[in-house]
Formats: sequence, structure tokens, C-alpha cells
Amino acid sequence: MIRSVPNSIGTYFVSYVFMNPSHLPNILLIDDDPDDIDLFHHAVSDVSPRSELHSFDNCKEALGQIEKNSIAIPDVIFVDLVMPVTTGVECIKMIKKNPLLKDIPMMALSTSSNPSNLDELYNIGVSYFITKPPSLAKLKVAINYMVNLPTRNIVQTKDNFHFKF
Repeated sequence: MIRSVPNSIGTYFVSYVFMNPSHLPNILLIDDDPDDIDLFHHAVSDVSPRSELHSFDNCKEALGQIEKNSIAIPDVIFVDLVMPVTTGVECIKMIKKNPLLKDIPMMALSTSSNPSNLDELYNIGVSYFITKPPSLAKLKVAINYMVNLPTRNIVQTKDNFHFKF
């Protein structure tokens, strides 16, 4: 079932391929930059056009919508690290404290290619870190990789934590 949930950025519906084609995964994006959100929506809609993508410009709004059951529990979460209200690290910590969300694969996004807090991100349970890709094609690669994580047997280590193209 596809449903629209109003938020300050908008709700878009896209899909990607899972081993179980009857499962239409839910993607959650938390990012305060409207241009980055728009690029993300285009990338996901190209990767697969039938799943739900919910985007929010701040963490508290996203978590509030999940707690109210306004949106489904996501299958994968993308979090921008640099946001004004709640930082990405604070947001990730809030997500990891929530029993419904703590085990969901998560990718941290940043415009910096060498953020000082990579160790902290790894230690708090982020699945992958990625520098925001400069092109739509590279963003599609990262999204496709993350949404297909449940179909892979990958052991997470510090060596493969920083997603590189």
C-alpha cells in the first residue's frame, strides 16, 4: 500500500530491487538541504520506482512520524551529518536508542570527505559513511548498495565502513 505523509520537504514513492520482489522497501532520508533531497529523490526513483521514500529536514520530525505510525518502519536510513537543529551524530544516537530502529542499516552522508568523527560514527553503529557524491550516477550506486544490504552477507569492519567509489 502506498500512502502519502505530508512533511516540510515532501513524500516521494520509489522502489528498488530486493531478493524478495514482493517486498517494497521503505527508505528514510533525513537531510536539511532541499537540493540534496531533490537529487536523492531522482536517484532513488531511477534505481527502482515503486517503494516509499520519506524525507524529512530534521530528525525529530522523522522520529515523531515513525512513533505516530504515520510512516512505516524504514528498511534503510540515510542521515546527513551537518544539520542545524539536531546534528547527524545526535540524530543517529537517537535512532540507535529506539528499539524499533536500532538494527536498521544506516548510511551517514557528509559533504566532507574526511570528517573528524568517522571512528565515532562506526562505534555508534552506522553501517556506512559516504561523502555526498557529486553526480547522480554515483549516488545511485550508493543507494543501490544500501537498499540491497539485506541480500548480502557482509561483515562490517572499519576497512569497509567508508563507502568509496
